[in-house]
Amino acid sequence: MKGVTPLNYRLLAAAALGHLVIDIHQGALPVLLPILRERSELSYALVTSLVLIMQVSSSVIQPTVGFLSDRFTFRWLVPVSVLLASAGYLFLLGGTYSLAAFGILLSGIGVAGFHPDGSKLAHFASDERKAWALSIFSLGGSVGMAIGPMVMTFLLLRFGLPGVARLLWLTVPIAFVYLYQSRSLYAGIEARAAQRAEAKPFPWRLSVLAPLGLLMTAIVLRAWAHTATMSFIPLYFTSHLGESTQFSSALLTTYIVAGALNSLLVGLSAERWGIPATFIGTLFLGTIVLFILPKVSGPWAFPVAALAGGMLLSTLGITTALGQQMLPDHVGLASGLVLGVTVGTGGIGAVLLGHVADIKGIETAMSGLPLFSLLAACLAVTMVVVGKRLARQEEGRGEALPAA
Repeated sequence: MKGVTPLNYRLLAAAALGHLVIDIHQGALPVLLPILRERSELSYALVTSLVLIMQVSSSVIQPTVGFLSDRFTFRWLVPVSVLLASAGYLFLLGGTYSLAAFGILLSGIGVAGFHPDGSKLAHFASDERKAWALSIFSLGGSVGMAIGPMVMTFLLLRFGLPGVARLLWLTVPIAFVYLYQSRSLYAGIEARAAQRAEAKPFPWRLSVLAPLGLLMTAIVLRAWAHTATMSFIPLYFTSHLGESTQFSSALLTTYIVAGALNSLLVGLSAERWGIPATFIGTLFLGTIVLFILPKVSGPWAFPVAALAGGMLLSTLGITTALGQQMLPDHVGLASGLVLGVTVGTGGIGAVLLGHVADIKGIETAMSGLPLFSLLAACLAVTMVVVGKRLARQEEGRGEALPAA
């Protein structure tokens, strides 16, 4: 690849750092849910809808941003996105649900604007080790989500709810760095990305569309399990079991840190055993751990939360790499699809379980968490079986297969 070394750690570090900062905003939101619920007397379903708003606002535009980034250069997109993610939190100070929802909508748009371009930078940082490069990129986001609860807890304890404005202390310097370094970061990348996107049309073949659709659906269900778990950890352990905000924040951080650290092991496992096998294994193990999570309390909750995060949160990098493998000539679009589905649909599961909690109780809602992961695992298995069968059929007919 011209202009990019086999593993360009400078480019990869820039992408991972931006991912860290942008995902702090996602990790910080669940900590605010008990406070917003008490202040505005919201139901479980309504307060968890704030998570859904952030997720949906991301999913709607990420594929479009990815599609456009395959053809045009938007060097301003990353710095503007990180600033918008922080600016949206300012509307939480308005005191009404409507303003809070609008602010979270803006923050979600900021999150959406970053991910396709950020993951494309990570993709082009490596010629061969795509799963490893995307795992490092994923690690940056996971670390951001991990420290998000700690950052928000510190700001709340130090400044109260107005402390959300201090998120700009993080994003303004990062935005400046990206603007200042944009020419060198994008050197040698745009031309090749545009050339690849223009060289071949989208592969409208069943052997591509069927596995891709199954992958997207499995990612949706995994995102439901992950986002619902993140949302209900503070609600269950603080609002229901009576633990402190610091306890639930520490538990949420444990969950996310474990996922961040395990993303590297998952990346290495994917290189050794393949991405599909690694994805399927983590989903089945995650199902078991989510079944155990609501049955523990006190100190025992921490190792279980760590195992849950290690299984559910660690696969973002490898699933992004798998989507890019399925659409090798449309990397930005593939990234936008996978990350848009991951970031943008998880809140649906949280709201569904929020309704269950309002009607049947939060214990019943917690028992629904492992079902999402189990269904995702079954669909991932189906993806592998169907993909291999359709590939053999195309080989038998002598049709050209997409590049791996």
